[in-house]
Amino acid sequence: MMIDIFFLGVGLIVGSFLNVVFMRTEREESYVGGRSHCDACEKTLSWCDNIPVLSYLILRGKCRFCKEVIPRQHLWFELGTGGIFFFLGKVFFRVDNPETWLLTLFLGVLISFFVLIVASDIASMEIPLVFLVGINIATALYIVLNFFFFERQLPFLETALWTSLLGGFCAWLFFFGLVYFSQETWMGWGDVWIALAGGTVVGIKYVLLMLTLSFAVGALFGISLLFWKSKKLTTQVPFAPFLVFGIVIILLAKELTPQFLGYFIW
Repeated sequence: MMIDIFFLGVGLIVGSFLNVVFMRTEREESYVGGRSHCDACEKTLSWCDNIPVLSYLILRGKCRFCKEVIPRQHLWFELGTGGIFFFLGKVFFRVDNPETWLLTLFLGVLISFFVLIVASDIASMEIPLVFLVGINIATALYIVLNFFFFERQLPFLETALWTSLLGGFCAWLFFFGLVYFSQETWMGWGDVWIALAGGTVVGIKYVLLMLTLSFAVGALFGISLLFWKSKKLTTQVPFAPFLVFGIVIILLAKELTPQFLGYFIW
């Protein structure tokens, strides 16, 4: 129970931090320096106004000083990330297994970048380079650390490091081809970076399934928009959320239903 509360608390704090990063990125402000302030009256907020979720509820969603409504985006970032971290702890973390400590830490970082990437792609159809570079650095660091701590005794071709490198290369090559030959009309370069990280995370065995899920869900979403006549065939739809969806589903299925997942891989 205490571990669950810990992961929930960490998730709420991380969600609050991610919201600040997202907002400062959208406004092209510096990540460092400067305390949080009200967007309306620009009054500096005290620590008691920055407690995730609790401050929003106590203040009834309004600024303490000018009474301007606080965007609900703050609350959704915190609650959403808190719920995700709570779920990560439940599914992946085991106190008596050091390997899961490293894995859970990495997944927390991975999900944090995913939240920022999806939010940015939906908001502006652009993904800041710093997020794309960061997610690939974190992924590379994890697979190297996992190899040296837990796989050094295995033949290299049987390690997760090898399958991750192959998976990342294949996913990168596929999306690079789509972007290059379509001259960015089908996909953007940001999707190439995400595919590289995603393929590395799921490994070569699951790359095809990851891509199939992503494109299938994206196609269904596009068809539903056309059905409701809210979009046209020429309307661009951000693909990063669907790619992230495919990656996350594969990671969950590998942990929760590995036997069932085996029916869909070669």
